[in-house]
Order: sequence, then structure tokens, then C-alpha cells
Amino acid sequence: MLLRKTRLGSMTAAWATIALSLVLAGATFLGGLPANGCAADGVRSSSRDRAWVEDIEYLTTRLPALHKNLFFQVSREEFAAAAERLAADVPDLTDDGIKVGLARLVALAGDAHTKVLPFDGEGRTYPLITHWFSDGLYVIRAGTGLEKTVGCRVSRIADTDIDEAYTAVSTLISHENEQWVKYVSPAYLMVPEILGALDILPDPETASFTFAAPDGAEFEMTIAPTISDLWTDHLSPTAILPDPLLYQRSAEAINWLSYLPDSKTLYLQYNVCGGSDLAERLLPEAKVILDTRPVERFVIDLRNNFGGNSSILAPVIGEIEKRRSFNEEGRLFALISRKTFSSAVLNAIELKSRTKALLFGEPTGGKPNCYGEVRSLTLPNSQLKVSYSVKYFSLWPEDTPSLMPDVAVEVTAADYFAGRDPVMEAVLAYGH
Repeated sequence: MLLRKTRLGSMTAAWATIALSLVLAGATFLGGLPANGCAADGVRSSSRDRAWVEDIEYLTTRLPALHKNLFFQVSREEFAAAAERLAADVPDLTDDGIKVGLARLVALAGDAHTKVLPFDGEGRTYPLITHWFSDGLYVIRAGTGLEKTVGCRVSRIADTDIDEAYTAVSTLISHENEQWVKYVSPAYLMVPEILGALDILPDPETASFTFAAPDGAEFEMTIAPTISDLWTDHLSPTAILPDPLLYQRSAEAINWLSYLPDSKTLYLQYNVCGGSDLAERLLPEAKVILDTRPVERFVIDLRNNFGGNSSILAPVIGEIEKRRSFNEEGRLFALISRKTFSSAVLNAIELKSRTKALLFGEPTGGKPNCYGEVRSLTLPNSQLKVSYSVKYFSLWPEDTPSLMPDVAVEVTAADYFAGRDPVMEAVLAYGH
């Protein structure tokens, strides 16, 4: 096809070729996309194809102009060629397939802040929440009727091995390291439209999942998608846990503080870099505890924090710097994980560089030196949102894919389902 052979310098001609072929096929573009992408007689609408091609052209024109440096990893020529292939394939793809293709195209940039979320917000999902532990992908929460899957490892989706499915969805996830893919991919693996577009599922309406029970026995379940947000309470809690892990306990506030008298530990659960509760409520409480109770260590838990405004933690870091007798190695800890991203990574870096804090946990999902300060554009016909970065942040002397912990701690499925937190255990054991 002529389009596939067009060089970058002839991109305008390439788009004109696509548009002309659609006009010759009888297209009359009226703006927007048909609801189902098909004409009344069941033949795919050429106006629908034209609209998608215009969205691809808009993306490939605007995104390089708006992004701080879109081609820092992928070359301009490679990006253009991928866009041309997607445009050429539009007539043969479903709308879901095109959305997945756009996500894959933008992910080529290698900037975790620059992305297309093809099925964002409330939508259809299989009612399972899974997590990658060091020994596999396990179900940690499940919808009604699927409770037996909790604590089991996911081994296959239809006929596709779960590791192969992971590799397939990873191409759609904008990322700078494998840690972020490990965090995001469980949600992508539960979206029927994604699995259908990737040919993992022949019929997304009746998905076959194969699970391995703790004793190794495998069983299969057919699961229908539900219309809901994966992270809402339509899913049953993990009832097999003897007690919620400390960092998962619910609280009225998103960020919260606790004094653990048995270990003389002051524990700050810092989940979101936002709000006023940290400076107005939690920091004054922390000062009182530090002044009136025996505190051997202060733990700031960033494992559930994927960013916001990095300056929110500044008063806490400033208070630590003032207390020189407390700001010593072995008394101050920051916990990080694959979910630690964006401004939360910056906070971990500040704790590491400005105080004597030690980092415990796993490598972060966010890259220390990265593009950020996010803006968004909307594709004119599909209305898909595309986020992009307008600034580069150089925060760490070593250009590593992740911020690495001083003490790396793996968490297995057995640890989790036994109600153990090996990261906190390692902190409490440090120096003893």
C-alpha cells in the first residue's frame, strides 16, 4: 500500500492518500464518529474511518508540537511509521481496536505521563482485582459469586498464558520501567474491550479464566463483565485476611497518622500529595507525639502514593530537619513501591537527600529524572483524552529507570494472604 511506503517528509501526501481513498469509496464526513462505527446496512461506515484517520493525523501533528521532547526515546521516523500503519489499518479494525492502537502509538514515547487511556473512568471490567506479587498474579478481591478465586493465582485468560497476556497489554501502557507496568497491567487485564482487541479473548462477553489454588489445583471459571469502576466497593473485601495490613486500613482521611506503642514507631500513611490535612492536622499531632511519647523511629509510607503536589510534604521534611537528634540513620524510614509515582517519587528523593531517611521496599514506578507537568489534548472526533508532558525534571544524579530502595524487600502472595507486611517487618528489625 502506498501509505506504508511514504517517508516522513511526505506525511501530508500520505494522509491525503487515505482521505482520497475514503472519498472515492463514497465517504461524506459529517463530523464525529458513528455510535457503532457501522453504516445502516452493516457495512463499516467510511465516514467513521475518515473520522478516525483525522484523529490519528491530529495526534501525530499536535502531540510532537506540544510535548517537551516527544522523541527522546522513539525516533520521529519510527513514530510516523507506526501512525501510518495504524491509519492504514483503520478500515479493518473495530473502534476498540483503534483505541488500543492509539494507546500503543503514544506509549512508544516512553513517557509515563504521556498516554491515552482507551477506556478511562467507569466502564466494563471483570469483577476481579489482581496484584503481581513476586510469585505471580493473584486475585486479592472478587465480586459476588467469585469469592473462591481470592488467594488464587491467575494462570490463563482463555488460551493465553498470563505472562503472554501481560506482555501484550504492556505495549499499551506508557511507562519508563517495568515496575509501572506491574502496577497498571492488572487493571488492563480486566478490561474486556482490551482483551478482545488484543485477540486474547474470542468473546469478551464470556471470558474464561483459569486459576491455580494454593494447593496447586487448577480450576476454570467463566466470568461476565460488569459496568463499574474496578476500585469501588462492588467487590467483596479480602475476607481471608486475619486483619487488614497497616497500610491498607481505612480511615476517614486519605492521609493518616498512627503511633504504634509496641515498637515505639510513629507511622505516617501518606497516600496523596494533596489536601490541607497534613499541615493543619497531622503535623501538629506528630509534633505532640514526638515531644511527649517515646519514639524510636518515624516511618513515612509512600507505597500507595502516585503523586499530586510535591510541596505538600515540605512542612514535614522541614520539621525533621529541625530535630537533629531524631534525624539519624536508623530512625527515619520512607517506604516505596511500584505505585510510588510522580510527585511521590520527588518526595522520596527529598527525604533521601535532605534527611537521613532510608528507603525500604521495591523500586518505584516513577522515574527520578523524567518528563512531567501534565497537560492534555482532546482528539476532535473520538473525544479521547491524550495527556502529555511539558517539562523535564532532573532530580537524581543517576539516571536510573526507578528510584531504588536502600533495602529491597519482596512481598510474596503467601506473605500478603497471611497478613504479613515484610517491608514494615524489615524496618522494625533494622539495627536489631
